[in-house]
Amino acid sequence: MKLHQFPCERAEDLYEGIQTLDWSKYLTPDLTLSVTATGKTEQLNHTHFTALQVKNAMVDQQQKRFGDRSDVDLQDPDVRINVHLDRGGCTVSLDSSGNSLHRRGYRPAVGFAPLKESLAAALIQLSGWQPEQMFYDPLCGSGTLPLEACLKSLHIAPGLFRERFGFETWLDFDPDLLDGLIQEAKSSQRETLSAPIWGSDRNPQVIEQAIANAKNCGVSEQIWFSEMDLADVVAPTDSGVVFCNPPYGERLGKIAIWARFINCWVTC
Repeated sequence: MKLHQFPCERAEDLYEGIQTLDWSKYLTPDLTLSVTATGKTEQLNHTHFTALQVKNAMVDQQQKRFGDRSDVDLQDPDVRINVHLDRGGCTVSLDSSGNSLHRRGYRPAVGFAPLKESLAAALIQLSGWQPEQMFYDPLCGSGTLPLEACLKSLHIAPGLFRERFGFETWLDFDPDLLDGLIQEAKSSQRETLSAPIWGSDRNPQVIEQAIANAKNCGVSEQIWFSEMDLADVVAPTDSGVVFCNPPYGERLGKIAIWARFINCWVTC
């Protein structure tokens, strides 16, 4: 949430610009804070120094007004502030998300080089896949692609698995409003899939992780995961869509096996 924007080239400009904000509207001494900085100017070219300068301006204002100040918590702060320097200006914002939104919260178990949940959802969205089509990932790893497809098909909002959002500790947070939005999201969910969603992988450990993640999503009864080598995969239906994040480089191995599988299943 954008709070302020002002001209900024030097450390003095940054300090003074931050102090023009009334931080008591967003932060009280009993709340913890953290500051992240991006971008740079000719004189402000180190993000750690920029963040420190912002923090100093904020807590100095608190000390003057309250005789007390917020503690810094880099891991799980109550209020996250972001400053971005660009083209001689500084933009100050509150981070409403908290931890990165790609971390849905359902996937504590991941395999090697896992695909980000948000990237998997974006690829599925861009592909044009429809829930009425079978979805199969023969190299599913810990199950991110099939799980995101399952959530999309069942209309399960991805944010429901997060422990909390950054805005939940804001001074003007409305818990009743959030509860209403959560209930609205839950009421729009579907009970069953329109078409099967499958995933397989030759590694039994990552299949166990995929099953655990499906349980965390509450979709373990809807989705099918199995240990299976790519060379043993056959087309499960007459038509459907293949999605996968295949191994790359030297790990790709026998390309002919992969090509044979693609040729044996018509993608529609």
